[in-house]
Amino acid sequence: MSAEPYGHSQLDTEGPGSSVIVPRQPPGSTVPASFAQSRLWYIDQWQPNSPLYNVADAYRLKGPLDVDILNRCLTEIARRHEVLRTRFVAPEGLPLQVIEPPSPIASTLRDLSAEPRAEVEARLQALITAEVHRPFRLDELPLWRSLLIRLAPDEHVWVLTIHHIIYDAWSGQILHRELAALYRAFSQGQPSPLPELGIQYADFSVWQRKQAHSPLFREQLEFWRSRLSGAPALLELPADRPRPSEMTTSGATVRTELPAELDAALTSFSRAQRVTPFVTLLAAFAATLYRISGQSDLVIAAPVANRTQVKIEPLLGFFVNTLALRIDVSGRPSFRRLVERVRDVVFDALDHQDLPFERLVEELQPQRALTHTPIFQVLFQLNEIGRVPLLFDDILVEETPFDYGVARMDLAVTLNRSPAGLRGFAIYNSDLFDAATIQSQLAAFAALLEKALANPDTPVEQLPLLAPADRQRVLVDWNRTQEAYPADLCLHQLFERQAQSRPTACAVSDQAGDQLNRRANALARQLLQRGVGPEVPVALLVDNSAAAVVAILAVLKAGGAYVPLDPTAPDERLGLIIRDSGARLALAVPALAPRLRASGLQCLLVQHHDPAPPGDWAENPSTGVTPDNLAYIIYTSGSTGTPRGVQIAHRGLVNLIHFDLRAFRIGSSAHVLQPLAISFDAATMQIFNALGGGGCVYMPDAETLLSPPALLQYVSQNKVSHTTFVVSMMMALPYAHLPDFCDVAVGGEAVPPELVARWIKGRRLYNVYGPTETSILTVWAPCAVDAQKPPIGRPIANCFAYVLDSNLQPMPVGVVGELCLGGVAVARGYLNQPALTAERFVPDPFCGEPGARMYRTGDLVRFLPDGNIDFVGRRDFQVKVRGFRVELGEIESALRQHPAVAEAVVQTYDAPGSQHQLAAYVVLKADRTVSVADLMEHLSRKVPPYMLPTSLTVLPAMPLTSAGKLDRRALPAPARPVGVGTLIEPTTAMERLVAAVWCRALGLEKVSVRDNFFDLGGHSLLAMQVIAQVHQQTGIQLSPREMVLGTLAQVAAALERSAKTTTPEPGPSAPSPVAAAGRLSGLVDRLLRRWRGGQ
Repeated sequence: MSAEPYGHSQLDTEGPGSSVIVPRQPPGSTVPASFAQSRLWYIDQWQPNSPLYNVADAYRLKGPLDVDILNRCLTEIARRHEVLRTRFVAPEGLPLQVIEPPSPIASTLRDLSAEPRAEVEARLQALITAEVHRPFRLDELPLWRSLLIRLAPDEHVWVLTIHHIIYDAWSGQILHRELAALYRAFSQGQPSPLPELGIQYADFSVWQRKQAHSPLFREQLEFWRSRLSGAPALLELPADRPRPSEMTTSGATVRTELPAELDAALTSFSRAQRVTPFVTLLAAFAATLYRISGQSDLVIAAPVANRTQVKIEPLLGFFVNTLALRIDVSGRPSFRRLVERVRDVVFDALDHQDLPFERLVEELQPQRALTHTPIFQVLFQLNEIGRVPLLFDDILVEETPFDYGVARMDLAVTLNRSPAGLRGFAIYNSDLFDAATIQSQLAAFAALLEKALANPDTPVEQLPLLAPADRQRVLVDWNRTQEAYPADLCLHQLFERQAQSRPTACAVSDQAGDQLNRRANALARQLLQRGVGPEVPVALLVDNSAAAVVAILAVLKAGGAYVPLDPTAPDERLGLIIRDSGARLALAVPALAPRLRASGLQCLLVQHHDPAPPGDWAENPSTGVTPDNLAYIIYTSGSTGTPRGVQIAHRGLVNLIHFDLRAFRIGSSAHVLQPLAISFDAATMQIFNALGGGGCVYMPDAETLLSPPALLQYVSQNKVSHTTFVVSMMMALPYAHLPDFCDVAVGGEAVPPELVARWIKGRRLYNVYGPTETSILTVWAPCAVDAQKPPIGRPIANCFAYVLDSNLQPMPVGVVGELCLGGVAVARGYLNQPALTAERFVPDPFCGEPGARMYRTGDLVRFLPDGNIDFVGRRDFQVKVRGFRVELGEIESALRQHPAVAEAVVQTYDAPGSQHQLAAYVVLKADRTVSVADLMEHLSRKVPPYMLPTSLTVLPAMPLTSAGKLDRRALPAPARPVGVGTLIEPTTAMERLVAAVWCRALGLEKVSVRDNFFDLGGHSLLAMQVIAQVHQQTGIQLSPREMVLGTLAQVAAALERSAKTTTPEPGPSAPSPVAAAGRLSGLVDRLLRRWRGGQ
């Protein structure tokens, strides 16, 4: 396998050209580096000793190889091509090519022929990997290496490793041809048959520098500046891990193959559309990226050989140029229309291909981010013609695959077209993606391409991303949840069965099941007398006590639907809910009943300890209520601020309790803690998990619930075995040894790994998920012991989970979409809100049941390869900041990783005169202190700069709703923005020296100590010049990383730290800042004149 995938492709075509390249007059041994070489030199300064730009091939040679002749061939090729004898220096911060005279080349020989055959293959791979990963020093020869590994007297593996700064994929074809011709000639005792070269790569470099200020380059620069203006800085593909704060180069490769019949369809369609297959494939690739990322404005890289003059075609060297193709997928185009758009983009780009990409980056000065490559992060190329094979007479040559393990960007896809079909590979950043995710994306590309070619007038957003087998897996196989449950029973009847079979067993704290049942029956009969029956709402204003259980049971037994009210809610909200629900009757405990006086409701009091009534009043009433009647109407917060009533029937709740009893192993010995507000739907699950399973429910009072120590003591004293906590509540609990506390479910919010790590020892911990609109709990997963982010899991019995895009099309594994839930748990809808009900409760096209509906949750999730669902975040918590898409939960997670932080929340706010800003709020752990500056420093190491909050506030506690969830609306106004201030003049001598260099280089009068060089308009090569001049003046070598990341004050501080720990390299004593600035000014002036003149 070639480790250099970016090169000659179908996109290559002869450009408009310009002046002819001529040999240097006089020919010199030192010339400026080309633009492309300068970029790689800068990257090498940034990441020294890196194999990132090593290009390598490995070949298995079977036959009588003459090693001396091979070395003679390589020596002759190096003599012919000056670029193979070139090294790079930068005495004044600008890289120069130094061309050395020819010298003999000798391959390194490693002999494995004597080693055991069973071990040879592993040793071979280890040697190849070590060889291709061994870095080069750009200031030393050679910048290429030949390694021969002998496996047997007539079998070798030849590994050729070359730095990309002197070589590209086209060069590989040239080298193969020349090597074959020379080996054949030298084997026969003949001289070289190759003609001498008319020009060298260095001639091209000089020509290119001169062309940099030509009218052609200026015109092309304006074209690209206009084309890329306002383009998104980052294409955010769905990744398996957060993007590191600094880009990594760890890579891996997956392969793909498309069938021959698809290639035939590609040819036919492309011919009919009068476009090349590359254009059609690029359109399909762009459509796939749009569908899996949600971004309609895409910038995709495509390489061109950049050999637009005949004279440079036979040269070795780094000529390849990269075009940034900006593709617009907005406006719901058909695939045919998208192909037309892509055709125009490609043709325009080819007409302007002469401008070096490196020059474009310098001119555009894109916002610098260490997290990703500038302008584009994804590359696509099609190779129509295979590479020139390596041919030796009497020797069989086979390519030897190896694992290169390096990625230069997020994703690079290469397709090779042959009579057998389309085959290719994707090199991806393995710190972002898993192999399964990339395989899924490639499969989505193939599925979309197949359907697009068959139905080109279909809107792109409606083209399927799944092959039939994959569609079957995500829609059917992972939703095989059918299971028998007591579908003929209502919720309260689950308890009645237990009360009848175990009348004396505890049901609620100190009350037996029969006593509780009698009390509820008596109250139900009072309700019946007042007109309560099926579908009749009854308001409840109760506390967390046995009275609440009696009230709930009574309403259900009377056939009604209870409407729980939050005792902590303001009167206005209570009145709104009462009016919207249509309730005419309420049940309340005496202490809360006065809150209802103004409502006009008829109110019945529910005592905490009413005696059980005698006679018929204690019998279970018969009301005709069915499982499809409403059990409750619970009001949730609406996006407009108006609460909305969710109507839940008995059927889904009975299915849930039946599942819970089995999944959480709840039986007659269970002691279930109910720590939630009665107005929270999960309280119903807690109560009926106990009552339906024959266990006992324990209901601590408000004072106990507000005190973590008191709550833990309550759990211990009552030998609580089961409960469900919301995340915020459980995060506030310190760990305690509770041997009876064996099964704990956590939900309501994303479950952080640290919570699992703290509480999983000695018990079973479950991550549970479910909106109110799908009967409390719909998806669940047992948590694992490892510290990984816990998935929310799989659907419970008789429920279905789909991951869909905005058009309700199923998404591939690993791709983020909206979670839609179907099955028996789906609510009837929102009370009195038919439009919202129609928007959120939509037909389920997948389950096959007539009239079935599913609920659109608004939550962003993705399928993992094993079928579990990974929660990504809320759609409304995903925001754009400075053009970047930001998931607030990622910043929160990074903050929680600080050892002093217990809780963290991030949200957006609009500062006066600016766009979205990020505000962070943290709660510290007990007895821990930390400064805002330290927290920001910690965060800056975890997330990219655009994800850093402009405000960070430390709170004593997070505000919570009555349900125990975070109340974002109650968060205080953001604190004073971090780092805000006016121009701050340099004060120290080193700050003044750095400021003088920056001002002269950037053409500015003043800079602040808080300024960043790149934010002021600097670029990479200009930064290297500044570094070189600072080194000349101080003897201290500043790292490029400090220039990119640091403010002026930080750069000066780094220099001062180095001055204390190192001996300055130049001999002269350090000059005064003023004198140094003066000398630097003249030197930088000369450098800039030389740079602008292309010398």
